[in-house]
Amino acid sequence: MIRNYYNCAVAGIVCALAAQAGASMIVAGTHTDHPLVAGAQLDDVRLQVQMTVSAGEALVTFTNVSTAPEFSASLKEIVIDGKDDDSGTPILWDPEILTNTNDVKYRLANFNGLPGYVPVLKNDAGMFSFMARPAAPKRGINPGESLAVLFKTSLADGSDIANYLAAFDLGDDTARYSVGFHAISADIIDGESLSGVYDIPDQPNTEVPEPGTMTLLVIGAIGAILRRRRRR
Repeated sequence: MIRNYYNCAVAGIVCALAAQAGASMIVAGTHTDHPLVAGAQLDDVRLQVQMTVSAGEALVTFTNVSTAPEFSASLKEIVIDGKDDDSGTPILWDPEILTNTNDVKYRLANFNGLPGYVPVLKNDAGMFSFMARPAAPKRGINPGESLAVLFKTSLADGSDIANYLAAFDLGDDTARYSVGFHAISADIIDGESLSGVYDIPDQPNTEVPEPGTMTLLVIGAIGAILRRRRRR
């Protein structure tokens, strides 16, 4: 019986490590110049970012995962940092937009900062800006829609969004403000616009697991199970 518990626990480790491989991060709304409607919060507007690295290329998928009462926010612009300025190390470069359909059309644009974050996000050397083409009625990624971009990368094969964030060192240019968006037509502010950035101190919605912590928690759970079985 103990062996069965042990096998289940080992399976739990495998599942936990697999979950790490599919890690994602959430960038939520953090700034607007407009009042919120009753019962709404800025972080109802959410951008999910996933990354998989293989053969020197990073596939980055941006998905609008906004939650009720937000149903109409369209992500007009998405920005992501491609260079650690402190070390001069390029992390992402040569983007290729893969998702251009009748509903989702984007182009690579000159980055001029997001509304509310121009002083901290102004980084012409490293920031990539993906701007929705203005053709009506679609003006960005609507809730449930995604934009996929393929980059060349210096990240090792098997890396994910957690490894991307870790690639920025601890100097002045950290992973803070590395990803952001500008949303328009948001229900929660009566059809006006807002911005969101990955802001480490103010952003509790990250879903990037810490591998060492996760492994220790799983191993600790295994030990508790085995001790409980022995006492019986």
